[in-house]
Amino acid sequence: MPEDKTPNIIIDSSSIIALYKLNLIDILKDLYASVNVTGAVISEVGHDLPHWIGILPVDNIDKVQDFRKKLGYGESEIITLGIEKEDYVLVLDDLKARQTAKKLGLKITGLLGILLKAKKRKKISEIKPLLKILDEEKFRISYKLKDEILIIAGEK
Repeated sequence: MPEDKTPNIIIDSSSIIALYKLNLIDILKDLYASVNVTGAVISEVGHDLPHWIGILPVDNIDKVQDFRKKLGYGESEIITLGIEKEDYVLVLDDLKARQTAKKLGLKITGLLGILLKAKKRKKISEIKPLLKILDEEKFRISYKLKDEILIIAGEK
């Protein structure tokens, strides 16, 4: 039976950068039907992305500018696209961006959600050592959230 690779995602730069640092960028294509970014995210990542990551154009520049008053450029584009494309899940790690997306009723996940899904699908065996690497790379995750994720993953 083939694996269910839903949904389609639009991913932020911090998650992409973290997955590169963990050498796990390729798990995205195993977990999701399509993986997409915006132009701003490409600029924020600072290097070429794999060919299988799509680039979605943002049409509503006025809405992006509204979000820019309190969010970064990449997050603003992603949330704007999330409003336009209801069948996409947004991968956001910035707290303000997540709160904004939730208030708008958009579907979201984050880097830790990706790692949990990867473990559930047996693409990775453990999350705990990955959290240690993320700590070393200064990826900010609260102690409380780390504990919650490790409990969900059956590692604590």
